[in-house]
Amino acid sequence: MKILFYTVLFLLQGYSQTCDLTVEIKNIKEKRGTIRVLLWNSPDGFPKDKTRFYQADSIVVTTDTEKVIFHYLPTGTYAVSLFQDLNNNKTFDKNRFAHTFEPFGLSGTPDFSHRPVKFDDCSFNIQNINETVTINLMFKEDLEKKLN
Repeated sequence: MKILFYTVLFLLQGYSQTCDLTVEIKNIKEKRGTIRVLLWNSPDGFPKDKTRFYQADSIVVTTDTEKVIFHYLPTGTYAVSLFQDLNNNKTFDKNRFAHTFEPFGLSGTPDFSHRPVKFDDCSFNIQNINETVTINLMFKEDLEKKLN
């Protein structure tokens, strides 16, 4: 009986719960292009260094609300950044003054007014088997309103 108990205890120690994260994207005004989604599990490189994200996915836009699902994620802290690639060039287009030409979004409620966006502003915890985060696409005009 002791052997069975310790075997079960040993097996449970190695068990790690995984979760699915649904990213729901709303406020899609133009039904064209591709939404490119980056999932981050660390502040390192967030949100600009596109080589340091944890996972990525994309979806072709066909409606005014789209969903991307990341499967088998360990519990933990994450953030999401995304943009609608209207011309499908796989680049977040902006001018030399960093003004965006394409809609974008971030998880959480980042403050754009005084400093660059930080991972902590956009992060959330995943603890449940199925989690959903909703992101409203922002446009150049939306960002200008937030900055004024």
